[in-house]
Amino acid sequence: MDSFKVRIVRLGLSQTQLAKILADDQYKYTVTDVNRVVNGRSRKTPGDTRLAVKLDGYLFKLEKERGIR
Repeated sequence: MDSFKVRIVRLGLSQTQLAKILADDQYKYTVTDVNRVVNGRSRKTPGDTRLAVKLDGYLFKLEKERGIR
């Protein structure tokens, strides 16, 4: 399984774009939040775990759409 970094670069996304895409009405993610999760330094809090799951799902969806997976 590739790391978040590899998957993000392969898809041509930036962490700033991901922070905007993943934010919703309930949770506002910053670039720092995304950076922490992508680099593997998450604090193992529910918020960071939620962001990691959401990020993985979004990247998987894009990879599937683009035929990478």
